[in-house]
Amino acid sequence: MNGERMENAPDLPPPPERPDCCFGGCAQCVLDDYTEAMARWQAEVDAIARARRAEGELQGRRTPPPEPPR
Repeated sequence: MNGERMENAPDLPPPPERPDCCFGGCAQCVLDDYTEAMARWQAEVDAIARARRAEGELQGRRTPPPEPPR
């Protein structure tokens, strides 16, 4: 999509700020939370892309998969 934002795409989770992580090896680090949030975001974007492709196929046309926003 050449840098365009995918319609109805979820917002990217905000990355943690540098001082949010103490690099102390916490059991549940804010970086772990961010990694999990990014995985959920990617799954949601992938589901939207699959639905758009399926919709295009039902209408007899092929649509290229959308690129996630960067």
